[in-house]
Amino acid sequence: MYINNHLTTMESLPNEILIDLYQYFDGREVYKIFYNLNSRFNSLLQSLSHLSLYFQSPFDNIIDYNMILSSQIYTLNIYSKQNIKFNQFLNIHRLIIWFPTDEQIFQINSKSFPYLEYLSISYTIAKPSICSLYQIIFSNGLPLLKSCFLSGH
Repeated sequence: MYINNHLTTMESLPNEILIDLYQYFDGREVYKIFYNLNSRFNSLLQSLSHLSLYFQSPFDNIIDYNMILSSQIYTLNIYSKQNIKFNQFLNIHRLIIWFPTDEQIFQINSKSFPYLEYLSISYTIAKPSICSLYQIIFSNGLPLLKSCFLSGH
């Protein structure tokens, strides 16, 4: 019996599979892992438009902007009290914030998020900033918003 042993490498995978694979990683990780491996990977990375960023600690705010373009970030997932300037991410369609600070909430508007379609915020204490967010949402201040989940614990 003859068994054909083929070894598959990352380079042999089609672009479509690689692009799907990239979506399972944080945008910074994708660049750390795949950037500068070869020109094909670099071209693929530069063509991506649906990367996600996860902020879970103060050190997560460190992004190498020479590698990741803010226009490539489609989803922000924030589980951190750090101050993040949201207006640097121009292509955000999905925003998820766990236990936001007032500063984070006050930045949620159509100027900072002109393409926002999905918003999820979980908070422990109802504060005035949450009330102002309700006003923005219910006065159509985020015109492309299709889904919103606000949860107080």
